[in-house]
Amino acid sequence: AFIEQYRQLSQLPLPQPKWFDFSEILLEAKSMIDEGCQVNFQGNNLCYGDANQVVQILINILKNAREACVEDVSRVNIKIYSVKNEQVIEITDNGSGFANLDNVLTPFYTTKPHGSGIGLSLCAEITRNHGGLLEVSNIIDGGAKITITWLTST
Repeated sequence: AFIEQYRQLSQLPLPQPKWFDFSEILLEAKSMIDEGCQVNFQGNNLCYGDANQVVQILINILKNAREACVEDVSRVNIKIYSVKNEQVIEITDNGSGFANLDNVLTPFYTTKPHGSGIGLSLCAEITRNHGGLLEVSNIIDGGAKITITWLTST
């Protein structure tokens, strides 16, 4: 299992970015998570990136939000907007936040009893391959925030 997870992280194909309907891949990602995950989406419906890789980011983040939530329903807010020629995807949840912000993006580091430490590091690698940056933080009132930015085509 370890070797397969490492292969997944180290052999990502280069992204083939283009404009796509974000709502479609959000539905696909939500279908991979149990019904205890409520997602609120607002902002631009068009998203620029490799749709297959962006859906992988969403699956990992929604799965983490669901696992981190101590309530019956995890609430995830996703907002997409542009600042000049940069696309911003902000994702927040009502979970417990990140236990260790310093190592959260380190491959194979996990605080979960059955975690692999691949999910967020894979998301960060996909974002880097898009020429972007993935930033993580905790929300003061509880929960986590992930901000993903990369340039869009002109």
